Amino acid sequence: MKIKVILWLCATLLFTTSMFSQAVDLTQEGAFAVKDITFYSSTYPGNQGWVRMKNDDNSAVSIVSSLSTKAWDDFGEVAKPVTYISGYSINVEANILVDCPGLELGDDPTIFVRGVCSNTANYNLPIRQATILNDFFIRYEKTNAEMSFPDLVVNHFENFEIKWFVALDATAPDEDWVSAGITTTELYVVHGIPDMIYINPGGDPSLATQPFHTLIHLGCKNAQGKSNPQEIVDAIYQEFMDQDVRPYGGSDLPMTYWGPNSAPEPSCFSTYGLLTYLDGRCAAWAEFFQDIIKMQGIEESVIYSVNWNYILNDSDFIRMGMARSAFFGDEANNVQFVGWNHPVTGELGVRADFLVKHWSITEEDVFIIHEYNPSNIDVITLDNGNEIHRREEDGVIGQGNTDPRSYFLTHAIVEYADFFYDPSYGTSKNASSNAWENQSLDAFGGRARYTTVNPEGIQVMHELYWLSALNTTSLQTNFVPND
Repeated sequence: MKIKVILWLCATLLFTTSMFSQAVDLTQEGAFAVKDITFYSSTYPGNQGWVRMKNDDNSAVSIVSSLSTKAWDDFGEVAKPVTYISGYSINVEANILVDCPGLELGDDPTIFVRGVCSNTANYNLPIRQATILNDFFIRYEKTNAEMSFPDLVVNHFENFEIKWFVALDATAPDEDWVSAGITTTELYVVHGIPDMIYINPGGDPSLATQPFHTLIHLGCKNAQGKSNPQEIVDAIYQEFMDQDVRPYGGSDLPMTYWGPNSAPEPSCFSTYGLLTYLDGRCAAWAEFFQDIIKMQGIEESVIYSVNWNYILNDSDFIRMGMARSAFFGDEANNVQFVGWNHPVTGELGVRADFLVKHWSITEEDVFIIHEYNPSNIDVITLDNGNEIHRREEDGVIGQGNTDPRSYFLTHAIVEYADFFYDPSYGTSKNASSNAWENQSLDAFGGRARYTTVNPEGIQVMHELYWLSALNTTSLQTNFVPND
């Protein structure tokens, strides 16, 4: 009797299994369809290896509370980037819709899921049993890839593609795994732990530790495949050398340095202002370049403020007074020096500018016409016959601007590992401060205003420079590191 019962049970089991196998058609189109994926920190619930980003408009990309980013869905409503730190792995969760004849999720079947990375097999997601969520969905629970990203190597995957497969047997051969669709995500890998103490101008305080998308994008895109910090910095700087820097997502025109639609103060001095208004001054461009470097975990860069004393020293002040008397003669009283307060000492003196290339200054020039002289003339002839000429030519090309302003009290540049970078202009890096000065500057001088009366009896004011010195082979400016 026992033998008959056992035989009957075996036959029933074989028959039931046969029916189930025949009824379940995994190959039917649309039987399984991945609906969305979420990336988590590599060490979830810890935050190591994960970089939380925000958009350039200061809105969040990553979910701060859960250390995750819903990066893709099949409705096209979600397409968010993710960033990891080198040496860590991706951690992914996927929700998959099941519409497979004969496979009833209510019967709690055993289903397995795996993810195959199309970019490289190193980052495949291992086979694991899916969680049954309800009668329609299964979930591939958050899982780390089989391998981590190489230590210190920067990377950028414009389309990090994962092909999802489903099977009823974890040991099934490849041909028995059924496609559940493909997901694509823009994925970045930074060199090291970013400097996450990042100024957030208002809004959610938690966003203060999230870098702007463009900072991550330009760093990883340009330094892809590099691991040496110097090579990473140089590769990032290459982005600036064609004077065509654009934020993530592109724009019709490049961001500008002293562009025609100048950003308002104080926004024109910061990375946030540059990304908001797509224009900035030297402080913004220097901070922007340094921030991109910092987001790669490279912290040794320094912003320097370059100046020519801000105000004339006593010797130059006397020389300028003597030059005014000798050059203008009886009209010397019509020339006033432009006053300026030294930003550190508060001392009042004559404003001292340096002139950025290119100026066609001759040995005969004592005074020259200011770049932005309101009278808009090329030559001023004095009563004594002396002439003052406009010598400013098209300057060094700046970011998005073929002829930016050519005179300054101060200028911001970035130093890293004894090399000096000028992101405002994108000129070649220099191995010394003096080399930067020789590449960038033509002359130094004090500001003056000369007032005349035209034939109609109307006063006309002319903005001028007194030329103190031309640029020589020795260092003439001061390099002051920013605090």
